[in-house]
Amino acid sequence: VVAGACVVHNVLVRPPLRRWLAVLMPSVLYGLWWVLVRPETTAPDSLSASQTARVVRDLFLAPFYQVGFGFWPLAAVLLGAFLLWGAMQLRQGLVAGANFVAWTAAMAAWALALVQSRGSLADPGVFRYAYLSLGFALLAVVPRRPIRWPDRLSVTNRRWLAVAATIVLVFAGVRALDARVGLKALAAKDAELGRKAKGTMLVLNLGPSVIPDDTPITFFGIENPHGTARQARDLMQRYGSPFDGSTLETIDQDLVDVRAAQSRLGPARQHLACEPLAKPVTVAPTTYRENEIGTPAGGFPKHPGPMAYRFWAAKPFGIDVRRFGTRWVPLAQVPGGREVMVMLPLLNSDKPWEIRADGACELPSPGG
Repeated sequence: VVAGACVVHNVLVRPPLRRWLAVLMPSVLYGLWWVLVRPETTAPDSLSASQTARVVRDLFLAPFYQVGFGFWPLAAVLLGAFLLWGAMQLRQGLVAGANFVAWTAAMAAWALALVQSRGSLADPGVFRYAYLSLGFALLAVVPRRPIRWPDRLSVTNRRWLAVAATIVLVFAGVRALDARVGLKALAAKDAELGRKAKGTMLVLNLGPSVIPDDTPITFFGIENPHGTARQARDLMQRYGSPFDGSTLETIDQDLVDVRAAQSRLGPARQHLACEPLAKPVTVAPTTYRENEIGTPAGGFPKHPGPMAYRFWAAKPFGIDVRRFGTRWVPLAQVPGGREVMVMLPLLNSDKPWEIRADGACELPSPGG
């Protein structure tokens, strides 16, 4: 995309030979690599012409929505200013408008390339796609000749510099506040995926009797397989791993320590029609965010559990869990009158979990 934009720019401005060489030599080398390696860049699913046009349009508009905080009237103003600036440059001729033409074409080409390589996964809301497109948009509005500012707006005018710096800082602050909620949610999601990935690595080292060798290990989505359990074990054996110290007797404690198995306190409520548990319960692994980390092939678990298991008691109680070993592992101490949610992940194994919550009631579970 960048090489194509540079070629378009050169065609419009007709630069000296050395600039053509600076553009064409890397492009030729890249073309040779492409012919020799033949990388797979076609999406497994293809979009129709109307779907492609809609996604390309949305990807083209994405940087304006990002800068405009997702507020469509502000995004429309920014797009209008972008097009007006381009029209002003083109009125002076193609040479003056070369940056606008070349890098606007790059925005369209980038969107088309994403549709070709990602298919239905070319989501205009993905920040990294819009971020690169925003870079192209900024390059498109860079004039080919220096702007001559009035004296009161010159770079030597301290008052103007203070105003400009204030505008930049205010915009950055507002943008940071706008992104804060989304960044916190993304950080929480990534932390959850990381805990489950650590848990899976710990369980992998227990051997084929726990996770068979031919089990696909998909850490971050079904579209991105990371090989089989045997391949993962071979890699850890060859290069070493911080997850190779667990045994069947210690694995449950290790899973609690890395917070792969975890609990969260809920609100203080009263549950009068509540029958306390008299013995441990055997449960299926929970499904909290399992679709984001990827689930193993083979159709298990055959009976997936809820998003979490809920417990409550009027008096303080403890939650203990176990899965692969024989020892109970403390998971949480719950104050009286508070609900608690327990998340026990799949970790590429169909083995059920056991929960012991003596004196507590099991409440209806979310997603159950």
